[in-house]
Amino acid sequence: MNRLLRVVLLLCTVSFAFSAQAQVLESAQLIEQYDVQGLQSLGIPNAENGVAVYKLRYWTPDVDGNLSIASAAMVSPDLPCAVPLVCFIHGTMFLKENAPSQWYNTTGTSQSGLTLGALGLACVLPDLLGLGDSPGLHPYLIASTSARTSMDAVRAAREFQAQLERPLNGQLFLMGVSAGGQTCMATNQAMQEQFPEEFQVTASVSISGPLVMDPTMRSVFLQTQAYGGRSAAVYAWLSYKQAYPELFSTISDIFIPPYDVSILPYFDGTHDSQEINQAIPNAPGSILQPVLKQAMQADPGYAVNLRIRENNTYTWTPQNPIRLYYCGGDVLVPPNCSKIAFDSLVARGAQHAELIESSATAGHEQCGALSRPQAYAWFKSLSLPCDDCATDSDGDLTPDCNDHCPTDPLKTDPGTCGCGVADTDTDLDGTADCNDRCPSDPLKTDPGTCGCGVADGHGSGWHSGLHRRLP
Repeated sequence: MNRLLRVVLLLCTVSFAFSAQAQVLESAQLIEQYDVQGLQSLGIPNAENGVAVYKLRYWTPDVDGNLSIASAAMVSPDLPCAVPLVCFIHGTMFLKENAPSQWYNTTGTSQSGLTLGALGLACVLPDLLGLGDSPGLHPYLIASTSARTSMDAVRAAREFQAQLERPLNGQLFLMGVSAGGQTCMATNQAMQEQFPEEFQVTASVSISGPLVMDPTMRSVFLQTQAYGGRSAAVYAWLSYKQAYPELFSTISDIFIPPYDVSILPYFDGTHDSQEINQAIPNAPGSILQPVLKQAMQADPGYAVNLRIRENNTYTWTPQNPIRLYYCGGDVLVPPNCSKIAFDSLVARGAQHAELIESSATAGHEQCGALSRPQAYAWFKSLSLPCDDCATDSDGDLTPDCNDHCPTDPLKTDPGTCGCGVADTDTDLDGTADCNDRCPSDPLKTDPGTCGCGVADGHGSGWHSGLHRRLP
């Protein structure tokens, strides 16, 4: 390869890397619009405003660190003022078609997005990798990967709202249910510790989240008693094989026959939990290889145990208010996941952590239904009022209510060239550069026949050479 080609390739690589870092949003598509009456008909009686729902596609790293496409739903309130942003992270999901961006407005996830939007909070709902438009297997319960995907969803949402010229007010809320509760905690931690200047979390909520993977969820996945979430246990093992290839050479290192062959086809994104549960025994530990179970039970330092422990999400100190909701009757994600996590957060110095039992008897799904409205109300109570005269999105000291370019700090009126483009007239010919095809030639605004800097005249004599180019 010659030196010039190597330089060109290097410049292209650097340019692509910079672009990927600077902008993650790939595309946006309108899905649906709802007015207040329409939202009320969908079971949101306290709707305050209409919303528009979009599908976002954006770039994010996969489990190997390679850029991959991901998708999300975006609910944008129909309001004239700057609004908060909520990142709502769904729970365990097997069907690709159930992902938020596919938009079933009666399901729990989309209903949450609509409810938050109807209360005046923008809401991005990431599908997460392996779901929606994203290829491959979902990295289920891999905290760091799903946290990256969620952070990039927030970045994409911010970019999109700026394109709509509907600014956000800077408040950021995080909320996750079930498996999404673990992702929510991991996202909050990553934002606080790795990107504190980019993200300032206002408050976060985990509802029935598997926050204590080791020892609580590890024990559940090894148990030899019947477990209603056995499909999730298998999901986690397949996910660990994908995310940590050093742990297992083949699926046969995890599952005994015939499950080492029969189970994988059920995780192609077209089978639900009920189908998967019917394909495996009631006890998740009964299909694991005896050697694997023995090593996990005998050696806390066993490589598999270390990787499971790596996905605990309670060994940090949140600076923002945080609530952990749980229910006493939850057998899928035991209450100890929230209790142990809360005790750890407080012991590490968390000043604004709360542990809330939504019900002493409710199970896993009912716990989500009971806890979500409490979280919505809490976020709403912490939200800044919708007053665009109290908001200056671009920091130019002109409030948005009087600023016709609310996201352009250099302009308060679109002028000739529009918001985001200066009305500069470089050659002082009375035509702004945005409309001047010869911005450095005061005698021409169009290249004409001879191009900028050269007159198009046909006369002879000294004046015909005034714009002649030098050889």
